[in-house]
Amino acid sequence: MTGHSPLFRKKMVAFRPSQYRRPQLTQQPRLDADTVKASANWEVFYTSQLGPLKGRGPWRDALCPFHPDRHPSLRVNVETGQYKCMACGVSGDGLTLLQNRDGMTFAVALKTLRDFQ
Repeated sequence: MTGHSPLFRKKMVAFRPSQYRRPQLTQQPRLDADTVKASANWEVFYTSQLGPLKGRGPWRDALCPFHPDRHPSLRVNVETGQYKCMACGVSGDGLTLLQNRDGMTFAVALKTLRDFQ
């Protein structure tokens, strides 16, 4: 052990993971955004948040909550949860809708979407 000060001349011991066990914590399961998004019913979610959706197929029309709108300009995909406004250009998914419109943090928006189901 050349080059080390006398304070570091302790015997090196191999680390064995079995010697050190973490205490078991009792906490709620971690929220996974992908799991919550995959299990969401986007048509019901967007209908409750934006009002009636117009159209057929995966892309539906709704009034944009981010600007004054008389004619539906917000396009919503009820299969993937994505949205895009053709007038103001805002886009995202259900979580970003809650974050931007209601000022929620990501964690609160994720819990809201999870509890909505």
